[in-house]
Amino acid sequence: MTLRPARPQRRVTDHVHDEYWKESDQHRYEDRVANQLEGLGQEVAKLANRITLMMGALTILAFLLPIVAPFIRDFLNFPR
Repeated sequence: MTLRPARPQRRVTDHVHDEYWKESDQHRYEDRVANQLEGLGQEVAKLANRITLMMGALTILAFLLPIVAPFIRDFLNFPR
């Protein structure tokens, strides 16, 4: 059995850093980050909806274009 060398004992009051956050500061920071993440989630949802609508519009356009193209060619007098 080996004995550990004695470490110097410090009081809790000797090791206080006033520049660090207090518990209330941490809670405020967490609330702010939570609000930012919630806003970011809403923005991502809006963007996803816009992309979905845009893809739907492109799909409809790709479906209707071959159907309407002969009528447009006849109207503009383009040869086939």
